[in-house]
Amino acid sequence: MFKDIEVCAILLAAGGGCRFGGTTPKQFLMLGDKPVYQHSLRTFEENKFIDRVIMVTPNYLGGTTRQHSVRNALSLLENEGFVGIIIIHDAARPFARNVDIEAVLTAAHAHGAATLATPVTDTIKLVNSPLCEGTFPMVQSTLPREQLYAVQTPQAFRADILYAAHKMTKDGGYDDCQLVENIGVHPAIVAGCTLNIKITHQIDMVIAENILRRGTCQ
Repeated sequence: MFKDIEVCAILLAAGGGCRFGGTTPKQFLMLGDKPVYQHSLRTFEENKFIDRVIMVTPNYLGGTTRQHSVRNALSLLENEGFVGIIIIHDAARPFARNVDIEAVLTAAHAHGAATLATPVTDTIKLVNSPLCEGTFPMVQSTLPREQLYAVQTPQAFRADILYAAHKMTKDGGYDDCQLVENIGVHPAIVAGCTLNIKITHQIDMVIAENILRRGTCQ
């Protein structure tokens, strides 16, 4: 399917994990018999559609923000003349499925950009301010749940689109899909798996251990 198109994966493992707490970044904590990031790395290294994996760490290409880390990896690829498909994944998501990687790559090949996502099941309220201790944000409206998705990684992009998006937006943005949206590209949604959790808080490590014991949905 991608025999004439080179695919490069960028695995992001440079974050400090401020929300998780502790002295060791979450992606380097042990999950089962190996660190969290190695579960992700193994999946992408063994995927038959991926030709190369760039792992971004604090000591290699890591930036002050997630966007800076991605941009550093993109600069490396662009300087090499890479023109294929780039797939980006958070190392703190150790349960990415090969079937979903293939689906995201296929959608990005067809539409220029794609992301895994799952339908939102909770009711989502738009409020007038962040929730801080001692404050009470006020609800402004209720968003239509049928049109809302919780976005995951991996996300995949045609290289030229991703290069242009990062050059256009110097700072800010929640993910790479938002950056390509800023230049008028609408990423395709690919149905994700609820087990593809991102380890963000300490309770997530407990959940991840349970997922690992029961077996992932590979």
